[in-house]
Amino acid sequence: MATPAASSLLAGSGASYSGLRASLHPLVLLTISDYITRHRLRSSRQPLVGALLGQQKGTEITIEHAYDIKILPTQPGEEWTLDEQFFAERLQQYKDVHKEPPLDLVGWWTIGSATGPGPEVLEIHKHVLQNFNETSLVLVFHPEAAGKAALEQANGHARAKLPLTIFETVYETRKGDADGDALMQDDGQHKVEAESDIKFAELPYEMVTGEAEMIAMDFVAKGSGNATAVGAKGESTQDKGKGNGKTRDQADSKSDIPLNAQEEELISFLNSRANAIKMLQSRLSQLGSYLHRLPSSYLTDASIPIDASEAQSTQSHQILRSILTLTSRLPHILPADIEAFLQEQSAERADVAVVMLLGSLGRSTIDAKELGRSFAIADSAKSVGRKTNKGHPGLSDHLNTILGPSDRDWSRLDEM
Repeated sequence: MATPAASSLLAGSGASYSGLRASLHPLVLLTISDYITRHRLRSSRQPLVGALLGQQKGTEITIEHAYDIKILPTQPGEEWTLDEQFFAERLQQYKDVHKEPPLDLVGWWTIGSATGPGPEVLEIHKHVLQNFNETSLVLVFHPEAAGKAALEQANGHARAKLPLTIFETVYETRKGDADGDALMQDDGQHKVEAESDIKFAELPYEMVTGEAEMIAMDFVAKGSGNATAVGAKGESTQDKGKGNGKTRDQADSKSDIPLNAQEEELISFLNSRANAIKMLQSRLSQLGSYLHRLPSSYLTDASIPIDASEAQSTQSHQILRSILTLTSRLPHILPADIEAFLQEQSAERADVAVVMLLGSLGRSTIDAKELGRSFAIADSAKSVGRKTNKGHPGLSDHLNTILGPSDRDWSRLDEM
């Protein structure tokens, strides 16, 4: 298989490198992977482009967050450019959110081949360089290499290379061009020639993980691990003695039933909701007990004198105002169309009742079937016993022989 040719935009050996060092956070990879998945599910033909947020201190650059940006097609329709108004507004919103520590634009990301950036990225990259960051980086994610990296990791290569490359911007001066700076400032015909002087050089990077990101990565790894464990079901084949060891292994497997990722997520969701409801109930009970212990003048009529003999709480106007504010919000929580909401709620309640009724009918049918089967077995055994004992001494004869003459009539036992 022939090796793909490298991109013509990669810098040669004579390029001047800036000596930058990048630190990449795993949250950026999770965000980019999510956008790529959504992009493929939508079958979108629009290029996937986003921005990178981080910090730059000297030659150290950290890439901590990523998000998508809006792009617009140019007049020929072959290239794309940024929606500058949307880009500036979204960037300012992220800056307002990430103020401590302050984050700024350090580059942008896209998807592409492992051979290097293509000419389609020049228009967007030049726009970012001129208007937002003169030392902007470019992170190119390689979707075709992601499957290969996963396969290498599955085969035992623990340190498989991540399917991405980070590039920095360098400028190459053409040989024999004594007026290179003038070309960079000219308009019109020389504009395309000036763009060709922008090159990309691969920038080394290292992975850095924060405490919050460790929690997210642990959750993702735990979910994938559970999904893998569910697919590997099997019974123990060890046979010790006459089946005792095998029976013990099967009993242990039945007592420890593995759950898939969806079931564990559902259990975690229900537990969190149950804990939230319990906490809400305890807080409401505290508020109710506080209001009941207030002087009656605060609840009914202010002209009623306060009885000092009663065990009353000390009134707090701040707490009372907070309770009033909370109760005044309740009408706004209800939906605008309350009739439609109640109708939908009633329909859902009816659906649940129907499902429960069908389940009860199913269980009753199974019980009736088992009862009929047991009755048929008992009846067949009774008829066989009658045919076998016909013409032979019955149970009553044996009892009379053993117990001797008696006033009791044992003949009824023969009919059973």
